[in-house]
Amino acid sequence: MNSAEIPCLCDARGSLTRPTARISAFRTTKSTVTTQNGFGLKLGCPLRDRWVTRSAKVVQLELEGLPDQLEVKLRGGFWNKCAEFMHEAIHGWILGRGLPIPWQPGKPHHFEMERISGTEFRVRQVGGHQRTQAIQTINKKKTVIDSNGCMNMGGGWA
Repeated sequence: MNSAEIPCLCDARGSLTRPTARISAFRTTKSTVTTQNGFGLKLGCPLRDRWVTRSAKVVQLELEGLPDQLEVKLRGGFWNKCAEFMHEAIHGWILGRGLPIPWQPGKPHHFEMERISGTEFRVRQVGGHQRTQAIQTINKKKTVIDSNGCMNMGGGWA
């Protein structure tokens, strides 16, 4: 077995599963509703250290509902205190999930991340209640989002 890979586990029915963890949406202090820059997914340092291959410069993210994987370049601070996957497409993906931007201070949206390998991850929305609330908020503002979203196990809750 490659040391960068985590083996699949079996669930109660004997189906193969992969490890998952809760992560949260992240935005820089300069990010706004109108810009797509400055948005990402926060892993936190403990999860980053356990799951991401230390030599990686790029990771692949499969975001629920998008047809293609995102190639995410790891920023210089990723291995210091800034353990976030940052990419401009994450802004549209969050909106496409029916979740408002900006979110309430201190209450970022949460997602489940599955580790495929040390450089490949699958992310999906957690729970339906958040989504229903967010869609109602967006509909009140008459915001239109197309189908592409355009317009803790360790360190996940930030």
